[in-house]
Amino acid sequence: MSITLSRSNSAGDTYTQKRRIIGYENSGNVAIVDFPWDEGYFPDTGDTYIISGGRPDVRVSLNPAMQLLDYLTSDRYGAGLDIDLDIDLETFKKAARDCDTKSNVTVITATAPTIGHSYEYAPSGVIHFRGKVESVTTRTFDLNNDETDETYYEVVFTDVIGKLGRKWNDWESFRPDELIWKDKKLYKKTTALSTYTISNSNLVTAQNLTKVGASSTTLALNLDNTPAGSSANGNPVVKSFFNDTFNASGYSLYDSDDVKYWKYIGWDSNAQRNVTRHQMNQVVSTSNPVFD
Repeated sequence: MSITLSRSNSAGDTYTQKRRIIGYENSGNVAIVDFPWDEGYFPDTGDTYIISGGRPDVRVSLNPAMQLLDYLTSDRYGAGLDIDLDIDLETFKKAARDCDTKSNVTVITATAPTIGHSYEYAPSGVIHFRGKVESVTTRTFDLNNDETDETYYEVVFTDVIGKLGRKWNDWESFRPDELIWKDKKLYKKTTALSTYTISNSNLVTAQNLTKVGASSTTLALNLDNTPAGSSANGNPVVKSFFNDTFNASGYSLYDSDDVKYWKYIGWDSNAQRNVTRHQMNQVVSTSNPVFD
């Protein structure tokens, strides 16, 4: 990203500087730029700034609607159609947005939140997860096999940012305060960014989500680590109801942690943001056919 800093004087003259952002400090929300600001024009109260995109993203799109549009309009390897005269661009955009639909995330809670409200896990102001409540379903059954029915709430989040708990792998790096799960148990990373060794000292037995805009309002997550209280792959926090258990996946599409060979399908990481409704990385042969 780049930042453009502007300062105007009483005569209406504006002094503008542009720098590339090369780093960011969460503490204090400080952007680090690639070159010092001009003498006498260091950032100050009253200045205005604009943050804009940096280098263009030249990676191949995984979106099949965008792939088809590229093929239809290319005059080098495709049909060479005119994007303004021959293509209904809005329908391609709609199809592309449908293809890029993200997975909803389901959790089990002790209380029922209000539909439309947003909740997050954002320790120290860093957003690890945020989602808007799409639906709430009451589930009453004997999960603990103690002959007493308990009431739970199956909460579906949409418009999700980030990931609520990642599966532990010894080769992965994790952020401070990141939630990590393994074998039906949830842990919290407490040290700096690095690989993480599972330790019972960091075991999480209670975890809340906080309502966006009302930090005093929390939503307690169910972390039952019994066989009936975790999803089939051992996730104790993102799960959904199935046959009087919470053994079903909590992802409406799929969990990125279950994708082992993510580089082969064109992802730049195994983050949940790469999970979309439709994605393709096929190779289109553009050579001329040979006929006998």
